[in-house]
Amino acid sequence: MELWDRGEETALLAEEAERARGGQLRVVVVEGPAGIGRTSLLEEFVADLRSATVLRARGTELQRRFAFGVVRQLFSPLLCRLPEDRREALLAGGAEPVRQVLAGAEPGPDVVALENAPFAVLHGLYRLAATLTREQPLVLVLDDADLADAPSLRWLRYMRTRLAEAPVLLVLTRRTDGPAEAEDVLGSLVTDPDCVLIRPRLLSPAAVARMLPEPADPALAKACHQISGGNPLMVRTLLASMSIGDSPLERAGSLTGQVFAHSLGSWLTRLPAATVAFARALSVLGEAASAELPARLAGITGPEGRAAEDHLWQAGLLRCDPVLRWNHPAVREAVYTELAEAERARLHHAAATALHDASAPLEEVCAHLLLVPPAGDSWVLGTLCAAAAQAARRGAPDGAAEYLRRALAEPPPAEARTGIVVGLGMAEAFSNPAAGVDRLLEVFDEVTDPRLKAAMAEVLSDALARLTRHDEAIAMLARAADEVAPLDPDLANTLTGRRLIVSISEKEGPARVKRPGADLPGDTAGERCLLSALAFASGMGGDPVAEAARLAGLAIPRTTAELTSPLAGPVSLVLTWTEQLDVAVRLCDKAIAESRRTHALLSLALLLSHRAQLAQFTGALSAALSYAESALEMLPLEQWGYLGTVPVAVQSDLLIELNEPELARRRMIAAELEHTCDQGFAGAFYQTVRARVRMACGEPAEGLADLLTAADHLREFGYENPVMLPWRVWAVEALHAQGHHAKAAEIAAQALASAHRWGTPRGLGTALRLTGLTRRGAEGEANLRESVELLSGITAPLELAASLLTLGELRIETEDIRGARTALRRCLEEAERCGAVRLAELARERLVATGARPKQTPAAGTAALSSGERRVAELAAGGLSNRRIAEELHLTMRTVETHLSATYRKLGIPNRTALRALLGPGS
Repeated sequence: MELWDRGEETALLAEEAERARGGQLRVVVVEGPAGIGRTSLLEEFVADLRSATVLRARGTELQRRFAFGVVRQLFSPLLCRLPEDRREALLAGGAEPVRQVLAGAEPGPDVVALENAPFAVLHGLYRLAATLTREQPLVLVLDDADLADAPSLRWLRYMRTRLAEAPVLLVLTRRTDGPAEAEDVLGSLVTDPDCVLIRPRLLSPAAVARMLPEPADPALAKACHQISGGNPLMVRTLLASMSIGDSPLERAGSLTGQVFAHSLGSWLTRLPAATVAFARALSVLGEAASAELPARLAGITGPEGRAAEDHLWQAGLLRCDPVLRWNHPAVREAVYTELAEAERARLHHAAATALHDASAPLEEVCAHLLLVPPAGDSWVLGTLCAAAAQAARRGAPDGAAEYLRRALAEPPPAEARTGIVVGLGMAEAFSNPAAGVDRLLEVFDEVTDPRLKAAMAEVLSDALARLTRHDEAIAMLARAADEVAPLDPDLANTLTGRRLIVSISEKEGPARVKRPGADLPGDTAGERCLLSALAFASGMGGDPVAEAARLAGLAIPRTTAELTSPLAGPVSLVLTWTEQLDVAVRLCDKAIAESRRTHALLSLALLLSHRAQLAQFTGALSAALSYAESALEMLPLEQWGYLGTVPVAVQSDLLIELNEPELARRRMIAAELEHTCDQGFAGAFYQTVRARVRMACGEPAEGLADLLTAADHLREFGYENPVMLPWRVWAVEALHAQGHHAKAAEIAAQALASAHRWGTPRGLGTALRLTGLTRRGAEGEANLRESVELLSGITAPLELAASLLTLGELRIETEDIRGARTALRRCLEEAERCGAVRLAELARERLVATGARPKQTPAAGTAALSSGERRVAELAAGGLSNRRIAEELHLTMRTVETHLSATYRKLGIPNRTALRALLGPGS
């Protein structure tokens, strides 16, 4: 179809395509009223694209209820065209959950548990898209995005934040005069400042004239422009009406809005009755594989149906490509709105019945049942419930909720109602936690099965926590534990363990929480769950290390379900704090591998964050940053923002050690988690790191004030472990630097008392450094020498380097230059071995101040590679693909590519082949 007056729009689309090709995700929105030519513009643009993977989809009124319907339109045609081995490669690893969405009309085999499906599917689709972008630029074209299904829009939003630096162009069209049901989700895609808006203009009189059959009558052209207002669809409608004798010269007024719908309806009534009935039936169906089904609904014969199809096609109202559909959604809408409400309902019910009898997919059947008034029909009820189960398996709980809400209205018999309400509450809790809570509380007392009651309690507690209603979350878990205890004592232990974790982390803290069950042997999963919570309380509270270590040892998970539960992480943290680093690494890596295998995305994200903290403990800063970045890539902050406080804080703390405070600040700002800072320990953790970032970015007084405010909360609730969150280290250093020596000495004394109570060398060595920093002189040096001796005996290179730095600075003050150089050189070695750029630069500055000439870190060669870069380079040289490396090392693809780029630069080589020659087998 020839375009008129669209030169500027097509040029802008081409410009954005080139920007995306350069490695920057771009979003373009083409918006305007119905008929303005958005689709025609996209078709022209796509036809001119070269060397790109172009995936297209279109939202429709009926299909907006299909779970991931748009996603299936985008990817299914591509996957069907690929050879089987290529298709299997694309759907392997992290993309495996996509099979549940893209395996055809029915969900594929359940490769992921129901509770993990929503986030696993989102992440799997992202991984699939990321893989495609590594081959050539990816162009996603979504027409009528305002009619797209919510899960697909949610995925686009999820993908956009994670492929920001990939060659992706996302082109959306939306109607500005249509329904706004999708605005909440679609709005976040189109309101970003970087989003490019294209608003096609109304056609000029000259363009309208060129659309008319030649030779064009000037009076006719003027009338067509005046009546249509320059809207291309209205012009084409006028041309179609001319084919049956209408003359624009005899019309009055503009053909827009309701006038257009009424005019089209009036024009249809002048057609044969069979054609009118066929058009109305097709407006209810939306589209059809052939004329057979709309003819049956219209009550006309097959030949009459085919004749009606031909009549409407010749009038320019239908297209067959190969599906029979309206030429424009506004035409279908105009015909549909002319139907009386009772007639619509009758046709929708007839359509649902006919589709069901033809074994059509459940979602196609239910798209019509949702528009049928409730009538107590058992078939309708059963079909809606089956569709809800299918949507849940596809990872679309909001779709399941819509079906179940309609099922409740049918209504169900009394004996089935409780089960439907439970399913509805579980589904609503995902995207509307307040509604989910109300539903589940409504029927909680009616449920007698202990397993189901426990599952409801866990969903309720999670939803209440997201609503910051922590008191209610704790009370719900306690109530459920009491109710299931007589029937299943071990399940009650599990619920009690979960309650304690919530209470310790979000409400009472370790100082106030009651700790039952410390004498349990840990023989069952429930006992181990409770013991893990007790170990967490003991560790966070800074109790003597022996008790925390004992409890953590008894709580070590033994089953897959335990490894992927939210309680594996706390055990690994306590093992880390108690210096059982090897055990902690084995447990955490095993839990990560199992969570990855089962696609338990939330557990995986939190475990990767814990693994980052563990790597930081051992001084592996590059690996720690990779784990933290992977955690944030996995974690869907869009739905579970408050869980992001810890991984964001861990990442920011690492960036400070890497001497990147401004980047840390930008990351914290981008996460938009300020509203969560009053939520328990995670919020306090975030506040303390944010304070450290402020101090590192040149706001020492403001940062210190924030830090001391957060510290008050930590002390009030008994978070006293000296190695868990070393806020006292940061406070003493800041106070000392700002001249508040008395306050610094006071907090240093508190740190030493806390460290003696906890009893690990790391805690004592760190506290002795603070004591030496505040005492100075000979007494301070004695404290620092003891600190260095303690830290030298364990794996604590960062803490050791910090103590050596402080010892060197003190010796400079006492003019022991030789001793200062010895301490500072050793500090520099430890810091460079860890990749601790901040400490290394400080040590180098102090060495220069003593007159020494410290060696520089090599700028090139294998010695210049960080530990993370070296691990990635060795695997790449061994023949592993980037995908395999990412999965092997639990990194993001972006991190792998960054490490390889840095490696090529440092080694002065151009590509992977040269890397293999340098580091590969036999090199």
